[in-house]
Amino acid sequence: MAAALEVVSSNETKTISKNLFESYKPLAEAIAVYGDDCLIAMFNRGDLGEVKTQGGIILTGDTTAEDDFQGKVGMLMKVGPDFHSKEGNAEFFGDNKPEIGDWVMLRVGDTYSFKIRKKMFRMCEAKMLRAGVSKPDVIW
Repeated sequence: MAAALEVVSSNETKTISKNLFESYKPLAEAIAVYGDDCLIAMFNRGDLGEVKTQGGIILTGDTTAEDDFQGKVGMLMKVGPDFHSKEGNAEFFGDNKPEIGDWVMLRVGDTYSFKIRKKMFRMCEAKMLRAGVSKPDVIW
């Protein structure tokens, strides 16, 4: 069974999140999001440059390329106008309402995937977001 390989330290998470958000933002601006759908930029360990596991194993481009298809964590980039107001969404999220720039977990099969300039994005309905995560590499 595959397991998450932690490559991002807790101290680096905020810096990485900010840098990735800023690099994905111009790409996301090309998309208009409708209804209660949301746009997610999928996390790819290759976006971090050379990636080493905690044990020192260097992950190749072939390994990190699989993140585009199997990765389950991404950054919430945009939401449609009904994302927070659609009936049932407030109750579904409760006090854990996701915000733009948050890392979220999703089920790949519940999304529509596409690339913008070689970067993997996914769209799904609000209720298809399964959880918020503190670091993008805690789940694989």
